This record gives sequence, structure tokens and C-alpha cells, in this order.
Amino acid sequence: LDYGLNISGVRMSSKFLGKSNLISNHLSSIYSFKFLASIFLFSIFMILYLLGIFNEQKIKFILFALISGIFTGLNPFWYYQAKGELKHYSFLSILIKILGLVFVFFDC
Repeated sequence: LDYGLNISGVRMSSKFLGKSNLISNHLSSIYSFKFLASIFLFSIFMILYLLGIFNEQKIKFILFALISGIFTGLNPFWYYQAKGELKHYSFLSILIKILGLVFVFFDC
């Protein structure tokens, strides 16, 4: 769920480096679009689920893939890459991976 926004996000954020208002507006618009697209895709999944399109074996796999795609799309790597602060991203990445392990082991 990237839609190419990570590439344009790095370019625009590095172009506006030092102009926090412009970066904040750009960041807000990218994440708003990604959030709305994620809600749309999740809604389509729920409609198809309620219509009985998916069998019981595929539901967990498709839901896991959808949630994984949403979290991957909301990953702020490009923002920290543009700012040159990958230390913060590394911490966030480790935290997200630990949360992912919790979901895998507890079969959420």
C-alpha cells in the first residue's frame, strides 16, 4: 500500500528540509491518503467477508496480509531517510517487528 508515495515523499521532504510547515503539510497529506486508502480496502474486505466470498481457511491469511500491507504502507522510513535520522526509524522498526511477532505467536 505504497502507491509510489515513498519515492515522492523522500524527494519532497528533502527539498523542503528546514521548512517544517511545508514538510508537516506534505506528511499529513500523504498519511491522510494512505489512511483513507487503507480504510477503503479494509471496508471492501469486510463486505466480501460478510457476503461469504471467503472460506474460513482464507480469512486469516487475507486479513493478516491486509493488516501487514496497511502497516507497511504507514511505515515512515522515507520521512526519516529524507531527514537523515535513521536512528529513530531503526528503533521504530524494531518495535513494529516485535509487535508483529506477538501477533504471530498469539494467533491474533
